[in-house]
This record gives sequence, C-alpha cells and structure tokens, in this order.
Amino acid sequence: MFDPYLVSRIARCSIAMLISAATALAAPPTDAQIDQAIKLYKSVFSGGAATHDAVAAAAKSAMAGLDMNQLSCLQIARLADHGSLLSESGQLDAAWARLRSCLPDRGPDGAAAAVRLLGTRLREAADEPAKLAILRETISHPGLESAVKQGGASRVLGIVSMEAGPLAPRLADDLAQLDKLITPDFAPMLAPDYTSYYELLQRAGAGSTESGLEPTRLKLVKLARGAAAAETDEPSRESLANTADYLDGRYIKGTLLNHPAPELTVLWCSDPAIRALADLKGRVVVLDFWATWCGPCVESLPAVKELQERYEDYPVSVVGVSSPQGSVVGLKGGITKADSEQHEFELMRGYMQLHSITWPLLFSRESVTNPDYGVRGIPHVVIIDPAGIVRHRALHPAQSLAKKAEKIDAILREFKLAAPEPLPVAPAQPSGG
Repeated sequence: MFDPYLVSRIARCSIAMLISAATALAAPPTDAQIDQAIKLYKSVFSGGAATHDAVAAAAKSAMAGLDMNQLSCLQIARLADHGSLLSESGQLDAAWARLRSCLPDRGPDGAAAAVRLLGTRLREAADEPAKLAILRETISHPGLESAVKQGGASRVLGIVSMEAGPLAPRLADDLAQLDKLITPDFAPMLAPDYTSYYELLQRAGAGSTESGLEPTRLKLVKLARGAAAAETDEPSRESLANTADYLDGRYIKGTLLNHPAPELTVLWCSDPAIRALADLKGRVVVLDFWATWCGPCVESLPAVKELQERYEDYPVSVVGVSSPQGSVVGLKGGITKADSEQHEFELMRGYMQLHSITWPLLFSRESVTNPDYGVRGIPHVVIIDPAGIVRHRALHPAQSLAKKAEKIDAILREFKLAAPEPLPVAPAQPSGG
C-alpha cells in the first residue's frame, strides 16, 4: 500500500544523507593536504629543468580536489609561494578573488592576503599617497606576525622590498619595524628576501646611519651562517653561505665605492703578467664579472670587445673575471666538463680563440658573484681608478659605449692621463646585477 508519510520520511532522510555527504566532501582542506600539493608540484623539478607541459601537468595534479573557495587565505598564500603552481593549474584568478575577499580580515588570513596582493593593489592605486597608505597598512597589519609564523606571509620581506621602490625613503621607520620578523627559521628560499630587505633599509635611510643598521646586518649574518652549517642539502647550504658572505661583504658594509678595491686571488690569467690587481695600478681597470653559462654575459662579449678596442692604446685594462665553474659552455656547441681547475683554464684558452676574446681573462678563488664587490648577478662591471679605488659598480657591459666611455674618460682626465676623443652620450641602458 502506498504510504505518503513513509515516502516523505524516506525522502527527508535521503536529503539529510546527501547534505551530510556533501558537507563531508566540502570540508576545508587540511594543511597536510596543502603540504602534499606543494610536494607533488615541486617533485617535477627534482630531476633538473622541466618542460612547460610537465610543469602544467604537475600543477593541475597537485591542485586536483582542492576547492579554492574552501581554502583559507593563509593556505592560498602558501601555494602562491611556489612558482607558477596557481597559474599553471588555471586557478590564479580564483585564488586572487579569494584573497581579495580576505582583505578586510584583521587576522593572519587578512595579512596573508595583503602581502600577496601588495603589487596588484599598488598598481591599482590612484596616486602616491594611496600607495603609501597601502604599503603602511600591509607593513603594520596586526595579523602579520601570526601569518608569518603560520607560513602564509613568509615572503613578506621580499615582496615589500620589490614593491616599495622609490617610496622606500618615506617608509624608513615603517620598514625598520619588519626587523622583528627575522627569526632563526632561516629557510633557504628566504635568503634572497633577507638580503633584499637589508638593501631596502639602506636605500630608505632606516637607522639614520649605516651603523644604525649594524644590529640587523649582524643578526642576518649570524642566522644565515647558522642555517648553512645545519643544512644538509648542498644547493641550499651554498645559497645560505652565499647570503652570509654577501651580507658580510665590503659592498654591504659601505666600504667598496670610493675605497681601495678588494683584492682578487688570481688562480689563472690568460696574461701571465697579471698576478694581482696591484699589477694594474696606474691604469684604469674595468672588471667584467662573467661566466660562459651566462647568456647575457656571452651576448655582451661584442660590447666588451668594442670597449677594449677603444682603449687599446691608452692606460686602461679591460679584464674578464670568473671563478672555476667545473665546465665551459659553448666551446663545442654544448657543455664541456673540466676534469680539474687546470683543465678548465686550458679549455678557456680555446674558448677565447673561438669567441675572438682579445682582452685578458682571469679566474679568481673568490666566487664570480663576489660579495665584496656586491655582485649578486652577472654580468656586472666594476671600474677602478689608477690609484686602486673603486669608482663605479653594477654597470652592464651592454650599456652604450658612450656611457661607459664617459665614466672612464673622466677618470683618465682626473689623473691627467691620455684619453681618446669623447663620444656622444646615448640613452641609458639597464644596469648590471
């Protein structure tokens, strides 16, 4: 017999079960699931360079089953820390929309959203006062410390350093407050952020004087060295050690420009007469920090040759500076492994001939990313005057010949040395690393 009441009860129970099941399926993802997604995405890079298709497939696989509307903004910010995970999975727009919804929150979710959206919001800002307000709001967010501790705003120092730009001097006191976020948890991926933050403080004039920043610098050096000593992964250990060396180098300490040039320990030079920088005293010295694996360095070789030819008959020495890399790239159309440092030096002679390099090249014991010269990326050109004083740094070898010549010729005239005829000055080019 048909019983409408029974049918109604069954229907209600079925609906309740469906709602219960849907609720269970829609439960917010756990932090363990986020960890697993990140691990899965990063695994595609474990074998070295990965193809775009492989990266996209890994990103989609990692994000499968994660509902952006169910993720917390802290979790989204953690995912955003890992390259193109969100964009390659097709989730970037949804992630940014979710982050915007968290901006009013005064807790860690709001702080994570404010940090991640900082660049976007600054580009949307109508004027400079609006940009300053956004930066101050982000830096002083009440949930920031908690967000950093929970991993949702760990990149805050790097992001603020990148976005503050020319506004930094007006934010000196605000930026100095971020020092409290520097903790013993010195992850390798954050090493460049801490370095950028310290340089930002210098540009901002925080601490009033260089000595006012010394406690922050010393803290960073100590943390980086401690983390490097404890690190078992060799690339990570090297990254941390390089960060410590850079922060403890002459450039960061403010004793590079207009000071005697740091010495280079010459392991080999194509010109045997050059055994130390002192051998070039009395001449203007142009150091071009480079390596054969560096595409922009190799592309700049014709510009370096042009510079060398201009000063061939004048008291100017152009010298390429590298350090042992374990191989030479581009000698036989690929990578030629070196059996030893001496073998690499011999390979370099063949490279010089192949690429028509007529200026001296030397290998130094110090890294090509030399911390004392403030070299964080290559190519990077430094100019030293005849008295051995560093006058210019962070120039790009591909900068116009006229721009480089203007600086060199001015030094030659200052020291009453012969100089070629001036060249017309061309528009500015990018600076070096």
